[in-house]
Order: sequence, then structure tokens, then C-alpha cells
Amino acid sequence: MSAKEKFTDLKAEIIKYATLVEEMVDKSLTAFLEKNKSLAEGVIEYDERQADIWENKLDEACISFIALYQPEAKVLRFAMMIYKMAGDLERIGDIATNIAKDACSLCEYPVDFPLEKYEKMKKISLQMLRQGMEAFVQEDPVKAMEVIRADAEVNALRDSINHDLVEHMNKREGDILPWLLMLSVSRHLEKIADITTNIAEEVVYITEGRVIKHHRL
Repeated sequence: MSAKEKFTDLKAEIIKYATLVEEMVDKSLTAFLEKNKSLAEGVIEYDERQADIWENKLDEACISFIALYQPEAKVLRFAMMIYKMAGDLERIGDIATNIAKDACSLCEYPVDFPLEKYEKMKKISLQMLRQGMEAFVQEDPVKAMEVIRADAEVNALRDSINHDLVEHMNKREGDILPWLLMLSVSRHLEKIADITTNIAEEVVYITEGRVIKHHRL
């Protein structure tokens, strides 16, 4: 197999991994929004292990590719980015698992709290992840910049949710655990958006040579 063919395979593998992780996030959040304990348990008991297997597989594939083919500068940078992205995706998978655990715990409580903002955070976060991977595959810095800009909207929704939850806690008596779990879910969603933003920043750097960490656009 030529270096070009092997590199094409690497890109295809990272997309498969990203698809798995995206499905984990989707299922975890659906479990949270719909109080679907069995769906959450599937993420915890099966999907997390699959994500770990994929990360190890990609780590080994990237190291092997670099050692065997000694790629030139641009391909080497992309190979190193795939290696880093595998770690980023593993972290997102871990966060999805944590959301699933929160969802399982929340199934035990009758929580009266509007979920529309969570649904919007879910939609934006999943779109960011999908678009970030597209930006990488297509080597498209413009698409990557759209991902980076979307992060501010996720942050604003998190802040709004957290403000509303604190108000609810202050007005109600009894167990505060369900409200803390709700806060945990919003923080997890914001973290997914942050990691996806990091991936998009890497795409901009690798395609344009611009360093835009901390959103210096």
C-alpha cells in the first residue's frame, strides 16, 4: 500500500471514530431529555468500550504510518493532527458517558424544568462536531471558523441554563441533587463544544498557518 493510500485510510478511520462518538453524544443527550435509562446504560456499558478500542487503534495506526512512510511536511502535520484528534474524540466519548451517567441518576427524580435550551445546546454541539470533522476532511478553514464562532452560542446557553437552575434551587426545598445533575449536563455540553473548537482551531492552523487559540480571530 502506498503512503497516499494509507493516509486516505487514516482519514477514513478518524471519520468512523468521530461518527461513533457523535452517536454517543446524541444517545446520551436523548437519554437525558427523554429519561430513557436503557439508552443511557447502552452508552455506559457498550459504547464507551468501543470508543476506547477505536482510540487505541488509531494511535497505533498513526505511529505506524509515520514510522513506515516518513511522510513529508504537510502529510506529517495531518497525521499528527489525526493522532491528536483521536485523543480529543476519546475525551468527548468520556464526556458523553458522564452525561449518560447523569441521565441514569436523573431518571430517579421527577424534575420540573424546561429543557428547550438543552435541546438547543445539543443541536449546536452535534452540528459543531460534525462540521469540525468535515472541515478537517475537506481542509476547509472557512468551515472551521464557523465551528469556532458557534462556541460562543453554546457558552451563552450554558450560562443561561445555569442561572435558571440556581434560581430553581433557591426557590425549592428538598434534595438538590437533581439540580446539580442538571448543572453537570450543561457543563459537559459546554466542554464538548470546547474540545470541538480546539479541533477546528487545529484545522485553521494546519491549512493556513494561523494560530487562533483563545479566539483571537
